[in-house]
Amino acid sequence: MRKLIILFAVLVVAVSCEKSPFILKGTIDGMTEGKVILSKYKGEAESDTAIIVDGKFEFKGDIQPDQYTIAIEGKKAKALFFLENGIVTFKGHADSLFKAELVGSKLNDQNEALKAEVEALQKKYEIEKLGKEYRSASPERKKELLEVYNKFKAEASKIDDDFIAANPASIITVYKLRMKAYEMSVEQKEAAIAKVDTSLHSHPIIVSIQERIQKEKAVQVGKIAPDFTMNDAEGNPIKLSDLYKKHKFLLIDFWASWCGPCRHENPNVVKAYKKYNKKGFSVFGVSLDQNKERWLEAIEKDGLTWEHVSDLKGWKNAAANLYAVNGIPANFLVDNTGKILAKGLREQALLDKIEELTK
Repeated sequence: MRKLIILFAVLVVAVSCEKSPFILKGTIDGMTEGKVILSKYKGEAESDTAIIVDGKFEFKGDIQPDQYTIAIEGKKAKALFFLENGIVTFKGHADSLFKAELVGSKLNDQNEALKAEVEALQKKYEIEKLGKEYRSASPERKKELLEVYNKFKAEASKIDDDFIAANPASIITVYKLRMKAYEMSVEQKEAAIAKVDTSLHSHPIIVSIQERIQKEKAVQVGKIAPDFTMNDAEGNPIKLSDLYKKHKFLLIDFWASWCGPCRHENPNVVKAYKKYNKKGFSVFGVSLDQNKERWLEAIEKDGLTWEHVSDLKGWKNAAANLYAVNGIPANFLVDNTGKILAKGLREQALLDKIEELTK
């Protein structure tokens, strides 16, 4: 009897080992050996590897529903999919992994269906053709084309909005919110997160959105601008609070030499500086450049004769991160106490605001 019990226990363990919640069987054409890496999207720390044998590989285990990448060790190309527990098959080519096909993930099928809806809208509004025409169109025609694009954008956004509303516990919802959050106000982001199932509130994306909300709250109109120190081109540190105390009004201007809209706006900022500098207005340029020479060339070419700083880290610029800047040009107008009076002032709105303040 004791032997039977032991035998039964061994069989149970064997069966449980055979039945994995997640099995991914893959085939990669054009490659007979090597390693495949399965990682959570932007989560290299959470990854697993499998050996390629005769162009085939296999992953087994237990995974959390999320977006994952499948990559070949030593190659840059990646395939991006939504995965969940279940039996999944993967088929791709070593030279075009991003075109790989995945079968068996209902979550991924759901996401692909959403993408297909948006692609159908793109064809309906001829978005590719619209983009080409826009570049050389007259101002009047550009306005018409922009109206068409905005209509497409609104319909595409509604597809996501409807999905989010109907699927608060879906991991796809988290990724949809990640993209939409950039255009949402603080209040809209808070309302959106409140509707997401609490089981997803600890997801890194939701956490990052919540962190962004706190940063945005800190730079709302009426708040004291967060202080920071950054070096100028000669390596001299310039502290924001030291600078705004010297002027009645200071425009903290986030820009970059490679940013077309920034370079287009620069003449307007120069105009404001020349017109109101004697009345106590100045500018503090914070560049998101990485190339020092191009940064300095742009300063000289555009005639930006005020203080400039940069840590030459591009989008990882520490001050831009502190101010929750996700698009440039971006600016914050402060008084000599550091109080934020306005933000996002461009074209005539900048001149009008300074005129109002210096009367």
